[in-house]
Amino acid sequence: MRGRDVTDVSLPSRVRTRNCMRQTAPMPLLGNQRPQIIEQSRPLLQPGEAVAHVVRALEGPNRWLGLGISLLVGLGLGVLLGLPILGLPAFLIVFTRLYARRVILATDESLVVLAGGRFTFRPRLVLDRLDLETPIGPLKGLWLQTTLNGRRMYVMARSVNEVRAADADLQA
Repeated sequence: MRGRDVTDVSLPSRVRTRNCMRQTAPMPLLGNQRPQIIEQSRPLLQPGEAVAHVVRALEGPNRWLGLGISLLVGLGLGVLLGLPILGLPAFLIVFTRLYARRVILATDESLVVLAGGRFTFRPRLVLDRLDLETPIGPLKGLWLQTTLNGRRMYVMARSVNEVRAADADLQA
């Protein structure tokens, strides 16, 4: 990172000039950041449709069931091969593969549910286009579960504020 010199004459000379790190936005990780998701979803939306809120969620079986299946596969593979350390990667791969990534966009025209990739939230295709008045919440339980048009989804913790904001926009 580049720094910049900061000079304050009211400070002692040994502190007057120092190298300060410039504040920068975090690097996007696999296109999962809000601006990247909005940009990648533009071809899937109606012309002129404006995105107000982006919610990342997972769709799949009950989370406890998913944990149980993944744990059984991971432990079973580790015991079967005689290398318990292989159980952890197997657990992570199975658990990750059980859940499809979904992107919920609250736009000025509707609530759009998009399919994401298996490992990223990069929008691939439109799954549902719901009425504008459809609330995303309330989120239930430890896993932040919600249901949209019969789809059981688990909202990512970092998207909870977006869900609250989208639902608050419906009340206003």
